[in-house]
Amino acid sequence: MSRDRILYNGKLAIPEEVKLNLNNRAFRYGDGLFETMRMFEGKMPFLELHLERLQTGIDMLQLDLPIANHGIEYWQYEIRRIVKYYHQKYPKQAKNYRMRLTVFRNDGGYYTPSTNGASYILEVERLKTSMFDWNEKGLTIDIFRKVNLDKGRLNNLKTANGLPYVLASLFKKDKGVDDVLLLNNKERIVESTHSNVFFIKNNTLITPALGEGCTAGTTRKIILGIGKELGLKVKTTKCEINVLKNVDEVFLSNAIRGIQWVRKFKKKRYEHRVSKAIYLKMNKLIDNSKIEI
Repeated sequence: MSRDRILYNGKLAIPEEVKLNLNNRAFRYGDGLFETMRMFEGKMPFLELHLERLQTGIDMLQLDLPIANHGIEYWQYEIRRIVKYYHQKYPKQAKNYRMRLTVFRNDGGYYTPSTNGASYILEVERLKTSMFDWNEKGLTIDIFRKVNLDKGRLNNLKTANGLPYVLASLFKKDKGVDDVLLLNNKERIVESTHSNVFFIKNNTLITPALGEGCTAGTTRKIILGIGKELGLKVKTTKCEINVLKNVDEVFLSNAIRGIQWVRKFKKKRYEHRVSKAIYLKMNKLIDNSKIEI
């Protein structure tokens, strides 16, 4: 039996003993949301951004969680509980964790739910590093064209329906590249299989606008602020595919890996001077953070 635990509706549980039945709405309809977060030696400097996005999704899906107050204080309490468990089990290891918080509507109904009641699961995975790592070799990327992303507000959230990203990841594996970029129904760049995408041209930081259908990434929001601090012109806009031929740098961002610079798209090669500067700024934010959990 696993030594690990999850939090299921506020109760510490052995993962193998949590039974979700065939009527589970996340399984049947993708009727749920999730947040993937990272703890750095007990610090979660970006927690509030994750919870803001989660609450936006909870409100949009009209979910009713089984707790009187599901604000930041409640989630901090839950995170402390499970981290305390893991730290007691692995006392010699630093508090570096990857966390996934999933919220889903309870069983009942077909497309029309019979309840708005919801459940949540908090899972934890130990990590080896206490900061974001820099990918020295850079990534190779390609374009995935078989399935396009919608431009609606749901795409700004992290929902339980990830089929476009699954298919794109299979394509990535077949092509032998590190990642691929997905397009919207206007054939414009949206994001990668697991990250927001950024471009650097001269002194301008460019990323697809939220209206294009990309995830409203927490790291994305931080990077936009860092760009302004570095004196860059910041643009959230429509990104045609040919932008890949004209920019100086390309990098990807998400909450677990931070920033990963792209070395190559087909025959085009990129620099990473500004990307590295933003990466260093992000790690400085983490190092200086006083937000302990």
